[in-house]
Amino acid sequence: MNKLNLKTTLLVVILSLFNTTASSAQNTPENTTTVSGRVIDKRSTSPITGATIIIKGTTNGAISNLEGEFKISVPKDAKSIVLVTTFMGYEKSEVSYIVKERNGRLKKDIILATDNLVLDEIKVVGSAATAIIKGDTTQFNSGAFKTNPDATAEDLIAKMPGFEVEDGKVTAQGESISRVYVDGKSFFKNDPMAALNALPADAIESIQLFDEKSEKSSFTGTDDGKRISTINIVTKAKSKNMKMGDFIAGYGSNNRYSTKANVNIFEGDNRFSIGFGANNINQSTLSGSKFYGRHGITGIEESLGLKLNYSGEFKGENDDITELGTSYIFNKKSSDVLSEKLQQSLFNDEIYNITSSNYSNSDSHSFSLDLKSNFGTNMIVFEPFASINNSSSNITNSTERNNGSFITNKSNTDTKNSADSYNVGGTLEWMKHIGDKSSIAIGSTVRFSESDSDQILIGNSAQYSPDLDDLVDSLINQNREIYTGNNTTTGYLNYNYKIDQEKSIGLEYEVSYDWSDSDNMVYLFDPITEQYTDIYENLSNVFNRDYLTNIGGIRYSAFAKDKYKFNMGVNYQHAALQNNLTFPEGKSYDYSFNSVKIDAGYDYYFNKSSRVSLSYKGQPSLPSLGQLQDVVDNSNPLMVSKGNPYLEQSFSNSLTAKYYSTNVEKSTNFGYYASIRQELNSFANSITKIQSDTLVNGVPVQAGSQLSSTVNLDNKLSIFNVINYSFPLNFISSKMNVGAMYRFSRTPSIYNGVTQHTDNNYFNTRFSIHSNISENIDFSISNMLSYTAANNSSSINSTSKYLTEKVTASFNWIFLKNFVFNTNYSLNYNHYFDNGTSTQPSNDTFHLLNAGLGYKFMDKNAEVRISGFDLLNQSQSIMRSVGEQFVTDNITNVLQRHFMVTLSFKFNSMKNAPATSGNGDFGPSHGRGPGGGGGGGKHRPF
Repeated sequence: MNKLNLKTTLLVVILSLFNTTASSAQNTPENTTTVSGRVIDKRSTSPITGATIIIKGTTNGAISNLEGEFKISVPKDAKSIVLVTTFMGYEKSEVSYIVKERNGRLKKDIILATDNLVLDEIKVVGSAATAIIKGDTTQFNSGAFKTNPDATAEDLIAKMPGFEVEDGKVTAQGESISRVYVDGKSFFKNDPMAALNALPADAIESIQLFDEKSEKSSFTGTDDGKRISTINIVTKAKSKNMKMGDFIAGYGSNNRYSTKANVNIFEGDNRFSIGFGANNINQSTLSGSKFYGRHGITGIEESLGLKLNYSGEFKGENDDITELGTSYIFNKKSSDVLSEKLQQSLFNDEIYNITSSNYSNSDSHSFSLDLKSNFGTNMIVFEPFASINNSSSNITNSTERNNGSFITNKSNTDTKNSADSYNVGGTLEWMKHIGDKSSIAIGSTVRFSESDSDQILIGNSAQYSPDLDDLVDSLINQNREIYTGNNTTTGYLNYNYKIDQEKSIGLEYEVSYDWSDSDNMVYLFDPITEQYTDIYENLSNVFNRDYLTNIGGIRYSAFAKDKYKFNMGVNYQHAALQNNLTFPEGKSYDYSFNSVKIDAGYDYYFNKSSRVSLSYKGQPSLPSLGQLQDVVDNSNPLMVSKGNPYLEQSFSNSLTAKYYSTNVEKSTNFGYYASIRQELNSFANSITKIQSDTLVNGVPVQAGSQLSSTVNLDNKLSIFNVINYSFPLNFISSKMNVGAMYRFSRTPSIYNGVTQHTDNNYFNTRFSIHSNISENIDFSISNMLSYTAANNSSSINSTSKYLTEKVTASFNWIFLKNFVFNTNYSLNYNHYFDNGTSTQPSNDTFHLLNAGLGYKFMDKNAEVRISGFDLLNQSQSIMRSVGEQFVTDNITNVLQRHFMVTLSFKFNSMKNAPATSGNGDFGPSHGRGPGGGGGGGKHRPF
C-alpha cells in the first residue's frame, strides 16, 4: 500500500470516531422543505462519516452519520441550491439541486475523491465541524477532537471549547455542570466526574450541552424557569450491545500506589457500570490523571472508592415507558495537611502567623434512585436519596499575633473531632393531562438530616509585653458535643392551561416548612474524676429555628418555533421565622417577611447557528443555623466567633446572559456568558478587635483577640464575564481556543464599628491548542495569565496586586508500533507587586514535569510503563487571598517527586462490532435529553 493509501486509511480510522448521527442543524418541522442524501468514498464506495455538508451562501448544514446520510433544511422559497461537501483528506465537492418538493432526495450520492495533489502528506481541505446548535442544545462532535487511545471522556471534554476540568469539577462557559446523562439515561447523574471517567473517549459520538428543564415543565408545557446545567454523552453503542472498561495497577517509590478499574456493560436499553479506585497520590478514586500524581491538592491524600450505576428502560402496553436509574457511591479518604498562614492586617501593622497540621479521615455512602413512569396521560417521578458520613480529625494549631513591633499574643490548641451524619429524603411528583389543553402537577419533597459531633479542645493562650515575658496564661480543656438536625418538607400544586400551540399559563402554589435544632453543649475537664462532667453554661446553647413559607402566583410562557422562547413567573411569598433559645435561658425571636419573587427567561434564535439567552431571578435567602445561634466558639482563642439570632432574611437579584454561535462550514465557535448578582440585607461579617480583657456572653476573651459575628448589610455585589472563541489551525491539524474572564466581587463588612467593603478584581486571558494530527501523536499547549487587584475601602495600605501565569504542555507519542511516551509540563509563575505590607512574599516560580514510557502488548490492549511525577522536585503550593480584614498567604505541603511502575489492560467490544444504522437523530430515540427550539411538549432529545 502506498503512502497515500496508508495516510488515507489512517485518516478514515481517525475520523471514524466522528460518529455523529446528525442530519440537520435544527429539528425539522413538518412544513419545512428538506433535502437528504448520502456521502460516499469514490474509491471504496463506503459511506463517509463526519463529512460537513453546507448549503452554499447559508449557515444551514449537517454532518453525515454512520451510513453517510444527512438531511438539511432548505431556505424558504429557494428554487435551487448548491451543496458544498468537505472532509479532511478529500477534495471539496459542489452539487447543484433543484428544489421540486417539500422533502426531496438527491438522485445520486455525493462522491468525494481523495486529494491526489499531495503524495507525501495529507492536505486538509476541510475540517470536521466542532459543534452545531439545535434549539437549546449545543452539540460537540467527538470526531473533531483527537485523543490518544487511552483517553477518557474527561480527556475528550477538556479539549472542547468553553469546557474546563479542574479540581474535580466541570464547567462550561463558566457554569458548573451539575448533571450527566448517557444516551439520555441517568448515569452517575449528580456526579459528573464519576460519569466522565467511566467511559473511554473512543466510545463517544458526541457531547450535548444544555440547560435541563424540570420534569414538570417538560410535561405540562408551561416553563417554570428552573434549569440545571447538564451534559448528555451520546455513545456509539446506540441500539447495539457493548462492553468496555479498563484496569490499572501501579506501585512506586515512597510507597506510592494507584489502582483503578472501570467496567461498562451496555445491553439494549440497559446500562450497568462499576468502578473501583484506591491511591495515595492525591487523585480522586476514579478521576484525574491515570498515571501521575495530582498537583493542586493541598496536603497528601489517600483515597478508596467504589461506584455502581444502573439505568434501564422498560416498555409496557400502550407505549407506556418506565425509566429507572440508580447509583451507589462509597468513598473513604484520609488526608494530612501541614500549613503556614501569614495574615497581614489591612488596617494596621498587625500580623498573624498561624501554623497548623490537620490529619483527617472520612467514610461516606450515598445512594440515589431516579424513577420516571409514563402511562396514558399520567407521569410519576420518584427520586429518593440517602447518604451517611463518618469523619474524624486531629488538628494542632499555633497562632501568634504581632503588633508590628513585638509578639503580643500566642495560642496553642490541640483539637480532636469526630462526627456522624446522615441525610435522607426524596421527591415524589404526579402529573396528568386533562383533555388537550389542561394539566395538573402535584409534588412533595422531604429532607431529613442529622449530625452528631464530639470535639475535645486542649490548649492555652498567653499575652506578652516588651517588659514582661508572660502577663496572662489561660488554659483550655473542654469537650464540646454538638447535635444538629435540619429538616424540610415542601409541597406544591400547579394548574396549567395551554392557550394555543405556542402559549400557556399556569397557577402555582407552594408551602414549605423548615425546622432545625442545635444542641451545643460544652463540658469542662474535672482533674479529680478525669472526666468531662461540668457544663460550661456560657459556652453552651440549645437553639431551634422554625421557618414557614407560603408562595402563590402565576406563570406565563410562550414560544415561536425557531425564533424565541419566553417565560415569566410572579409569586408572592409570606414567610414566618421563629428562633427559640431554650438553654441556658429561654428567649424567642419572631419575624415575618413579605416579598415578591420574580423570575423570567428569554431565548432568541438569530438563526440556526446562533442564540442568546437572558434570565432574571429575584429570591430571598434564609440565614443558616450556625449564623443564628448565639453561642461563643473559642476553638481558636485569638479568633473567637458567635452567632446572631437577630438576623433577617436576605434578598438577591440575579441577571444572566448567554450567547453562543457556531459556523459549521468554518468549524468555529463563539461563546459568551455574563452574570451579575446583587444582594440586599446580605449576611456579612462584623469584626471587633478586643482592646482589653473582656467577657463575651460570659466567656473571657483576651486583649488582642478578635470577635466576629454575622450581620445584615447591603452593597454585596458580584459580576462575572467569560468569553471563548474556537477555530481550526489546519496547517498543524489542530484546534485553538482563546478566551478571557473577568470577575468582580464587593463584600461588605464591619470592622470596629465602621462599615466598609472589600473589592476584588480578577482578570485572566487564556489560549490552548489541541492537536488533531493522528492517533499516534497528540499534544496540547495552554497558557493562562491572571491579574488580581484587591483593596479595602478603609485600608491604610495600598491595593494588593499580583500576577500569576501558568503554562502547560502535554505530549503523547506512540512509536515503533508498541512504545508509548507521555509527558506533561507546567510552569507556575507568581509576581507580587509592592502593596506596602510587611508580609510581602518573594516572587516564586516552579516547574512541574511528569513523564512516562510504556510498552503495549496483547494487541495493544495491555501496557506496562514506568512513570515519574515532579521529576524536577519543585512542586509547591502558595496561595494569596484578600478578605475583609487580611491579606493572606497560605503555604501548604503538596505531593512531591516519586516514580511508579504501572500495568494496565483495557477492553472494548465496540471495536469489532458492526456499525449501527444512522437514524438521523443526535441523541437517543427516547428518554431524557435536551430540548429543541420549541417551548412546549415533551422535553426529549431530538
